[in-house]
Amino acid sequence: MGKGKVITVTLPEETWRELKRKAFLEGKSISAFVRERIEEELGRKSTVYEEAHRELEELSRRIGGHLDKWNREELYEL
Repeated sequence: MGKGKVITVTLPEETWRELKRKAFLEGKSISAFVRERIEEELGRKSTVYEEAHRELEELSRRIGGHLDKWNREELYEL
């Protein structure tokens, strides 16, 4: 994803619990869950391919690898 800005948001305890629950149910970190909702609100919803690439990039980074960016044609060749 590249470098981004970090923000701090104070939430009521009940809202925090619901946020954690919903993020968990979608299999996402709280950060990814909130980022996606903000992008949707701003009309910047990423494509399915971009989201899949971000998730694979994160997984690759966690295991010490790297991931080259794919283009649409390369994805169809898989």
